[in-house]
Amino acid sequence: MSPERRWGLLQEERRYEADERERRHQSRHQWFNSIGISFGVLFAAAGLVATALSWRTAQSELRTAREGQITDRYIRATEQLGSPGRDVRASAVYALERIAHDSSRDRAVIIDVLAAFVREHDPAPAISDAKLPREPDTDVQAALTVLGRLPRASHNFTDLHGIRVPGVLMPSTKMTGMNLFTANLGHADLVLADASYMNLTEANLTHANLESARLKGSSLRYADLTGADLKGADLTGADLTGVRGMTPEAIKRVAKTDETTRF
Repeated sequence: MSPERRWGLLQEERRYEADERERRHQSRHQWFNSIGISFGVLFAAAGLVATALSWRTAQSELRTAREGQITDRYIRATEQLGSPGRDVRASAVYALERIAHDSSRDRAVIIDVLAAFVREHDPAPAISDAKLPREPDTDVQAALTVLGRLPRASHNFTDLHGIRVPGVLMPSTKMTGMNLFTANLGHADLVLADASYMNLTEANLTHANLESARLKGSSLRYADLTGADLKGADLTGADLTGVRGMTPEAIKRVAKTDETTRF
C-alpha cells in the first residue's frame, strides 16, 4: 500500500475517533441534561405536594377555628336566653338565627332550642285564658318569627304544642310541620302563611286571620274557628273533623277545598 493511501486511512481513522468522542460527549451531555430535568420535575412535584398539604392543613385549621367561633357564639347566645332582661333574650334569639344561617349543621338544634324557649316563656298555666295578654312578649314573638323564617328539612318536627300566644304575628312565614296541638292562636295574623301539614288539633283559632294561608294536609280536628278569616285559604287534604265556630258549608264558601278535605 502506498504511503498516500496509508496516510488517507489514518486521517479517516482519526476523523472517526474524533466523531465518536464527540458523540460520546453529546450523549453524556444529554444524559446529564435528562438527569437535571428529572430532578427538576421531582422538585417541582414535591413543591406542589408540599403546597397542597399546606393548603389542606390551613383549611383544616380554618374550619376548626370557625367551628370554635360558632360554638362560642352558640354558648353565649343560649346563656343569654336565660337572662332576666327581655331585651337581652330577644337579642339572643336573633343571634341564634345568625348562627343557624352560618352553620346549617347546627340549624336543627337551634330550632329545637327556640321552640323550647317559646314553650317555657309563654304565659304560665296559672294565668287563665281570659287574662292572657293581647299579644306575646317581644322575646317570644321574636322566637316565633325566627322559627317561621328559618329553613327546615321536610322531616324536621318543631314541637310547639300547648303554647298560648294570642295575637302572634306570623304573616307569610313557613310553619310547615309544626306541632301546635291545643295551642292558643286567637287573633293571630297568619295571612299567607305556609301552614301545610301542621298539627292544629284542638287549637284555638278564634278570630285568627288565615286569609290565603296554606293549610294543605293539616289537622284542624276539633279546632275552634269562631270568627276566623279563611278567605282564600287552601284546605285541600285538611282534616276539619269536629271543627267549632264555622259550618262546613261556610268554610267551603270562602276557602279552597276538594274531595280530600275531611269534615
